[in-house]
Amino acid sequence: MFKIRYKSHHDVGNIISKFTQNLKASKNDFLDLLNTENKNKQLGIYFHTPYCDKICSFCNMNRKQLDNDLEEYTKYLCEEIKKYGAYKFCKTSEIDVVFLVEELLQYLKKNN
Repeated sequence: MFKIRYKSHHDVGNIISKFTQNLKASKNDFLDLLNTENKNKQLGIYFHTPYCDKICSFCNMNRKQLDNDLEEYTKYLCEEIKKYGAYKFCKTSEIDVVFLVEELLQYLKKNN
């Protein structure tokens, strides 16, 4: 029936690349963007937490098992938020969606 079985969104990169331009931005390009105004005002944020209490067999994300809390990683995320929040692009944006993974949510609930 099907020639190839795609197990995740990561697997379809070869198909999508046929229909899109493969443009890579340098660090300077990224910083230039951050220093401009966000014209459409929309901004979505995704926080990836690569630390898990257990490793799920279906998960293909970068991750490792964690035997303690996420305090250091949470501090790191807060510093990153402050750093990027200082840029013009973020200051002129309205955050309309934030994605947090379960492990980080549980940590924040316990340590709020």
